[in-house]
Amino acid sequence: GTTRVFSALGTPETDVELDQLTLQNGSVAGDGAGLATYAGDIVLRYMIFQSNAATGGGYGGAVSVDNFFSTLNGTLTVDCTQFRLNQAAAEGGGLYAG
Repeated sequence: GTTRVFSALGTPETDVELDQLTLQNGSVAGDGAGLATYAGDIVLRYMIFQSNAATGGGYGGAVSVDNFFSTLNGTLTVDCTQFRLNQAAAEGGGLYAG
């Protein structure tokens, strides 16, 4: 089936901090098969994003940070994180922030 591994799409400025997790095998006809979130403050530490696929014109196979609806500019911190074998139909197989 199609499923996103982790979603934080509650409000446009949702802050997310993930540490020491593996998000893998997500597949979604849209953006962010591993992680989809809006542009709050995003922190990814010691993560592994593996074999996630954003199909159907999707952006960010592993991670999609969408600031389209946001009135604030959040920050994205990626520390000691691996992106392996992720793909997107549009742009950003590993990571898309736009």
